[in-house]
Amino acid sequence: MRALFKRAVADCSDSEFLSTKRHLLSITSGIDRTTAATQKMAAQLGV
Repeated sequence: MRALFKRAVADCSDSEFLSTKRHLLSITSGIDRTTAATQKMAAQLGV
């Protein structure tokens, strides 16, 4: 899923899409935080 957003961010190089690019970067950051939290929980549970 992250790769899909990275590709969309790369496609938003035109200045009129700057806000969209920022939004996609925010979503990507959220995915990273969620993934890190999930991995931390799994480690604590010994999964």
